[in-house]
Amino acid sequence: MGLDKELPGVFDPQSPLWRGRLWVRLVLPQGRYRIHFFWRRIVIVLLVLSLGGWIAGTATVSIMAWKRGVDGVSYFDVVLPWRWPDYRAALSRHHWTEAQRAHAEGRTREVFPLLHAVLREDPANLEARRLMAIYYIRAGYFKFAVECLELGLPAAAADLDYVKLIFGVLEEQQDDEHALALASRFLPAEPTQSLSELYLALQAATAHFHRGRYDQAEAMVAQWGLERSVEGQLLLARCDWERGLAAAAIQRLESEESRFAGRDELARELLRFKRESGDGGEWRRQAHLRVLALPDGPGPRVDWIASLLSTRDADAEREIERFLKDFNRDAAALVLLAGLATDNADPALAGRVRGVARAAGLSANAFALAEVQAAINANNPTLTLELARDAATGNAEGNPHFQSALAGLRALALYADGEKERGEIELQVFTNHDGTRAADGVWLARELRRRGADMPAQRLLQAAVNLDPLNQAALTELVRVLADLSRYDEVTIYLPQLLAMRKPSRELLRELSLKLESLPPTSFPALRTKVGEALAALG
Repeated sequence: MGLDKELPGVFDPQSPLWRGRLWVRLVLPQGRYRIHFFWRRIVIVLLVLSLGGWIAGTATVSIMAWKRGVDGVSYFDVVLPWRWPDYRAALSRHHWTEAQRAHAEGRTREVFPLLHAVLREDPANLEARRLMAIYYIRAGYFKFAVECLELGLPAAAADLDYVKLIFGVLEEQQDDEHALALASRFLPAEPTQSLSELYLALQAATAHFHRGRYDQAEAMVAQWGLERSVEGQLLLARCDWERGLAAAAIQRLESEESRFAGRDELARELLRFKRESGDGGEWRRQAHLRVLALPDGPGPRVDWIASLLSTRDADAEREIERFLKDFNRDAAALVLLAGLATDNADPALAGRVRGVARAAGLSANAFALAEVQAAINANNPTLTLELARDAATGNAEGNPHFQSALAGLRALALYADGEKERGEIELQVFTNHDGTRAADGVWLARELRRRGADMPAQRLLQAAVNLDPLNQAALTELVRVLADLSRYDEVTIYLPQLLAMRKPSRELLRELSLKLESLPPTSFPALRTKVGEALAALG
């Protein structure tokens, strides 16, 4: 390529001596050197080498694609840049076909790499995203499932099944703020009749409800006309129920029974309201009628089991065994039975349900929490701590809500055992988690008070209200606790916040009025006036 030459006179680049050379090092007088480059030849050689390498590389890729059985790929799809999208589309189709085949044949380890390859080439493949999310969910990686689905949501906002899947995962994680942010991001400014957008509005309203923001939930229902659906009516009834307006909640659902005849969720919620209101004979009668009408429905059968257990009927055990056999792979049905075990303070039954769920490979967290809560409801702090330790060890999903809920249950057990310092530490873990649902916080505060821990309960509720001043559930309970502790100066601070909401608890105001009447007539006149005016306004 190069050559040293003494410069005899004038250097001629066109001389035949330099033919085929890319550069020449010339020896100048006094022993100095100079290199002359033949740039045109260098450029031509580089172009030829690049073209040859390009042809060889693309040929190799084309041959590899052919050997892998990628249909619809020609050599020109690989070699010509403007046809690369066609090549990527064909490659994505091939990987997607292989992923579906591996999924059908149960070759789980091969599915994930193939799905990653599909989405790398075609991020808009919603079916691939859906399948990948399902695998993440089965493996307990809910966060990754949400991230995977969320990336496809802009293209799938009108796909109701896809939207339901992502919000189902968020509900499993009780990630209400994320659900609210996601729904708000894709909801249009003006209401429409699109099913997917109505569903998004329902999810936003439900997220508000779970956070105790009942006014905001009702406003969303009204804005989008969700009261025309059974889901909207259930949400409105639950808002009234959580406010303490039990009669209004029951009346609402009873008035909608004929319009939504055959909708089990409405009948089941109405039955729950009546059972918790103490109407024992009526709810047992309706539970019997429901199971006769829908003998194969998990909801009616759980209600029937609850009725049998409430009367200590010997048939209850037989019905439980039948239920566990018939629904041993149905997560939603097993959650219903686990909830009954929790309500009945029956950790043994909750443990049986958890065992069935584990054997079926279902997500374990909900069943583990039900077992721990059943133990604390049974006033068995030792068993509660043992079960909580086992549940924490088996938490492969890394769900922060699960860890927070366990901390709250451990706090109850420790306070019940008189270990206040350790209980305070666990309660702080619960309080520091800003994703706690309103009903969970209020329940924990009430349980703390049952165990004589009034001040920790007050701090818990104050933290919830400070975090979200619109949390009506926590605000109502906080005013009740302060009134029970005769701290009326603080009641005067928080009561105006509560009275500014659409439907403050009439029951709480009556309790507060009775307490004030027992005090000297001249004490807290402004507070008396506010309570009296609020009761008069509510009628």
